[in-house]
Amino acid sequence: MLERHGAEAALRESLLNRADLPLDIRQAIAAAVANTLSAFVAECGWLSPERSERVTREAREKTTVVLSANAHDSDVQRLVAHLRRSAQLTPALMLRAILSCNLTFAGAALAELTGLPMRRIAKLMQDARSAGFAALYRRAGLPDSLKLAFVTALLASREVAPDEPHATGARLSRHMIERVLSACAELPLEETGKLTALLRRFEVEAAVEDAREMACALADEAALALVLEYEPHALLDVYRPGRLRNAA
Repeated sequence: MLERHGAEAALRESLLNRADLPLDIRQAIAAAVANTLSAFVAECGWLSPERSERVTREAREKTTVVLSANAHDSDVQRLVAHLRRSAQLTPALMLRAILSCNLTFAGAALAELTGLPMRRIAKLMQDARSAGFAALYRRAGLPDSLKLAFVTALLASREVAPDEPHATGARLSRHMIERVLSACAELPLEETGKLTALLRRFEVEAAVEDAREMACALADEAALALVLEYEPHALLDVYRPGRLRNAA
């Protein structure tokens, strides 16, 4: 239905209203929306076709990583299989997933590309400097120019504490991106030009997300300060023990 009528908003809305909609279908709907918007923007002349395609692809990849965060392993594996069939399983998407601490998605992608079991993949990813991971990387058919970025990102992911906001698997980590940029800085520019440009875009995206989160936190603090100053009894009413028990 999506392949034939994915441009129809009514169809997409009806499908999304289903609680049992599989993860890969949700991603396909997101991709259909992105493609529709890309075509509209290009027709209006707001962006060049090349830039519109890039922006759309990166937005689609961001949505894919967010959708897969905290999903069941079986759902992620099905999603990855769909992405490979539809030519969306790119090295850039896999790198984004690692830089978002979404190692489940990255592992499922490597398993899909190599045919190896997830348990074996997870062990090799824990020792990214090993010859075993190097062999896995080659077997997956990933480009040599990105190997250092993958290895550095995997090593950096082990430094992220479980309670950090970036440990959710849905948001890019600026710290991890900076680690990869630093590691790749010593390589020849002709080998890392496109990678550096991609990482810089990731860096900007992560900075925007961090700024948005900080702005929301400041807004919440400002709102709380106003309530405390002008309507403190409202807070007492909300947090009254009896009300909390009723809410529970």
